[in-house]
Formats: sequence, C-alpha cells, structure tokens
Amino acid sequence: MTAVLNGIWQSLVVTLVVAMALRFAKGLNASTRYAIWWITLGTTVALLAVNAGISIIPRSAPAERVMLETQSQPEPLAAPAGIEAIPLAMTPTTMAQRTRFEPVQIRWNWIPFTIGVLWIGAAVVMLARVGLGVLLLVRISREATEGPDADLGRMRVLIRECGVRRSVGFGVSKDLRTPVAAGLYRAKVLIPSALIGRLSEQEFDQVAIHELAHLKRWDDWANLIQRFIGALLVFCPAIWIINKKLDLEREIACDDFVLEQTGRARDYAACLTRLVEMSGWARRAGLATGLAQVGDAAKIAHREAR
Repeated sequence: MTAVLNGIWQSLVVTLVVAMALRFAKGLNASTRYAIWWITLGTTVALLAVNAGISIIPRSAPAERVMLETQSQPEPLAAPAGIEAIPLAMTPTTMAQRTRFEPVQIRWNWIPFTIGVLWIGAAVVMLARVGLGVLLLVRISREATEGPDADLGRMRVLIRECGVRRSVGFGVSKDLRTPVAAGLYRAKVLIPSALIGRLSEQEFDQVAIHELAHLKRWDDWANLIQRFIGALLVFCPAIWIINKKLDLEREIACDDFVLEQTGRARDYAACLTRLVEMSGWARRAGLATGLAQVGDAAKIAHREAR
C-alpha cells in the first residue's frame, strides 16, 4: 500500500504539470492534446507499476552479513533418530519462516488493509459496470433497425469521403436519445429514432461525420481501454483528471474533423444546439462514443464560429 500511495502522488504531480503546460500551450490542436493525455495516462500506469514492482522484489541481505551469520552459527548437536534437530542459534530469516503461518496480527496495519479491501471491492464494481456497458452497447446495436434508404445511401457516401477504412453499418435505435458510434467488433453509427425525419440533410451529414470521426480514430477501443484502466485504478485522482481530459479532447477532435470536412462552423454550432433542444441533456449509453456532451460541444462550436 505504501508503494501504491507513492505512485499515486507521483502520478498526480505529473498530471498537474501536464495540465498546467497544456493550459499555456494554446496553439496545440485537440488531437495533439489527446495524444499527450494518453502518454500521461501511460506514464501514470507505469509509475504505479514500477512502485508496486519495487515493493514486491525481495531485499536480499548483503553477502558479508550472510557469511558472518553462517560462520557464527554453531553446529547443531546430533539428535536421536526420529527427533528433529533444533538449531541453537536462529537467524532472523529462520524465525520469519517459522512464524510465517501464524494468525494475522491486527495492529496499525488494519488501515492499509482496509484501504486495499475497499480498493479491490470498488474495482470489481467498476469492472462489472464496464462489462455491463459492453453488453448494453451490443444489445442496442443488435436491436437497431435499418434506417431509411436515403439516409443509408448518404451514410455510405460519407464513409468514403471521410476515409473510414473500417466496415461501418448504420442503424436507428429507439433506446438512444443522442447519436452514438457503437464500435468494437461490429461498428455502427446509431441515430435515435426520434431524430429520423427531423434532421435536415446538412444536419444529418454533420452528425454522421462526427460519429464516423470516432470510428476512424478508433475511439471505441481507446475508450474501452480507458474505462478498464479507470476501473482498476478507481481511487487514483490522476486517473480521474486524465479520463475527463481525454473525454473532452476526444469530442473536440471529432468536432474539428467535422469543421474540416464541411467548413461551416456556424451551421455546425446551430446543429448541436438543435440537438440539445430535441434530445435534452443526455449522456452516452455504456461505452458508446458520440455526441453525448452536446451542451459542451455546442459551446465549443459557437466559440470557434465567432
């Protein structure tokens, strides 16, 4: 537990330094900041692993001390047959071996023990949530129906224009309130059934391009790895900060991709605002990536449109 706590404060310092550096580096785009935060996440995991590994490696006694203990230990007396010889002098190593299986002695050690138990329990719960999120995402994707032929044809055109090299499907779901990119093995762009027929052709293109940007960037798998690490290191403050930054930069990077493809910042801002009005404040379902934080995205697009 001491090693874990050391890794936590070290990773927190690194995360805060990166956050301050990026705050002053205003010329970097969202994709670059996203990559930097992923490097920071890897550094955080490495710091925790290194500190834990150092604590696991046994500390061997110096060769000179072992030699002196061996030379100073007298020869054991010969014992009758059937009786185990007991050494006259017991080294600390021998004593530790003989007391290894004694009942647990609860002293001040109950504090790190309790923290460890709570950590493991919370990690199990969070991992279960990630697993349920995957199952929910798979169920929604399978139950999605095919969209209108016009929208399906337009989606195929956008897939080629956006340069998405993955096999991507298109579906309509009654279980969603905002468009999402349901990735992993069978990638799909899912549109809520409530939005079908209410989006103009331009708005449909902007929404679809945003979701295709997620799939082109493989954000679905990156998001899964990110959630898995967050579940294992649930009590690490640095992970909370990094995951929040990754979520934000991921959405901004996809918004930038939409603006690169369309070149209409004001229209895109209006589209996101209209999505907020039609769907309300909604969060993504499970591990899906997409226009979940449409309120923040609308603010960003409005700011870039000025």
